[in-house]
Amino acid sequence: MPKFDLDIAHVGLTDAFIERAQNCISERLLPAAERFYGAGGTAYTQCPPALSQEAQAAHYFDSQPCAVSLLSKMGKEGNRQEDMLAHQLFDNAAYYLDEWQSREGLSAPLLHSLLHLTLCYETLSNHLGPAMATRWRATLLRAADDVFQHFRSFEIEPSSLSNQELAESAVAAEGLWQICRIFGGEEWRTGAEAFVDAVARTDPESLIAPAIQKPPPS
Repeated sequence: MPKFDLDIAHVGLTDAFIERAQNCISERLLPAAERFYGAGGTAYTQCPPALSQEAQAAHYFDSQPCAVSLLSKMGKEGNRQEDMLAHQLFDNAAYYLDEWQSREGLSAPLLHSLLHLTLCYETLSNHLGPAMATRWRATLLRAADDVFQHFRSFEIEPSSLSNQELAESAVAAEGLWQICRIFGGEEWRTGAEAFVDAVARTDPESLIAPAIQKPPPS
């Protein structure tokens, strides 16, 4: 094992190490995010043309925006570019839910990014004005309801899901739990937990089920 790794093993994740790691990630993440979400770009111009329109939308509005949770932490520390990108990704989510879905005939929920948008909200909530906080909250609740309705469609038969669908659902379930922790919503919490319990009963050897932690009772 390299000496650097041994040092980490013995000392642990020090503040200095975490800061270096964050700086390294920021140096790589920020330029890529700025290119991908540059002015004038859309899901159809920024994603590989070989993808279907539905896959392009999922990549642009759901998968790539998972970076928002890290961008928001850097934005909170005074990094203006990261803060602006975090706001843009929230605006994109609202646009997808309010206009893009109906216009393009799509109905896919934000399975991946719901969790990261929620963490972003929590990180920046004290730095948002009342109007912005209300708008972000409305976007999150709309996204969470879409995810919950998605769960309702298959929670009884998780054995019919592929490994990828199970993994996506695990991330989405955590997003719902985080929403419930911040805003309440017992029905969403119960629905997500019912799905996870069904997964555990159906596939006890799954690598996903043991990794899912239910939040403490509110």
